[in-house]
Amino acid sequence: MGLLVYPDYIFGSKTLLYTEFGSDSLHIFYPFYILLSDYIRDVGVLSWSFRVGMGQNLFPYLGNLLLAPVIWLPKAAIAKALVYQNLLYVAVAGTVFARFLADRGLSFGGCFLGALLLSFSAYMCAGSCWYFHAYEVVCFTFLLLASEQALTRGRWLYLTLAVVVVGLLGSFHLYLCALFLCFYVPFRFIERYSLQPLLLLRTCVVLALVALLGVGLGAILTMDNFYALVNSPRGSGLTSMAGRLFSSSVFGLDTSARC
Repeated sequence: MGLLVYPDYIFGSKTLLYTEFGSDSLHIFYPFYILLSDYIRDVGVLSWSFRVGMGQNLFPYLGNLLLAPVIWLPKAAIAKALVYQNLLYVAVAGTVFARFLADRGLSFGGCFLGALLLSFSAYMCAGSCWYFHAYEVVCFTFLLLASEQALTRGRWLYLTLAVVVVGLLGSFHLYLCALFLCFYVPFRFIERYSLQPLLLLRTCVVLALVALLGVGLGAILTMDNFYALVNSPRGSGLTSMAGRLFSSSVFGLDTSARC
């Protein structure tokens, strides 16, 4: 399927870099990959660099060394390798989701079709010039599988690792991770074991502690990202909408004029 969807990028001269729609790939992601590629060769472990604005600590981006394997390549090879990185994530996301569907009792045909639908969804393909889309799909698909394994087979270590991996995306994704677990774990437990309040409470507490262990293990990277978000001009500067948003109820309704 990858050969059918990306033939010009694999066999031709095209690269997953865009100058118009999706130009973030050329103006943001690609230069950043070049920066990290040069840094790990010239300096080593990511630390301070004056090549970012007036200077910035690159250590919080250490997770990119895992999420974006093209960084390990020489910078001359990165542009052509972007499609292979995307195909790698297509394969990983499909395999992990197929395993999840198999755990839910689907046949081989159902698992295969589900894997294809996820791997070649619009979010993965049309958004392939925003490379973090593929990261998110892989990480949260792993979280889905890990949650199922923890609930049904007691393999809690997978859930800890999944939370660590989601944390590599950024501290905001840990919030999305918490939302997912708050809904998935209770409803899946009730579906499988029926409503047993005490056992449900105990299971939720145990898995919450397991997830918090993952948060703690990844805190060395996520805390810097959280600090940057809290002090971002988008959240605390003159152009921030935080004050206006806080003045309204989370569950309130708004008018079309204000929207």
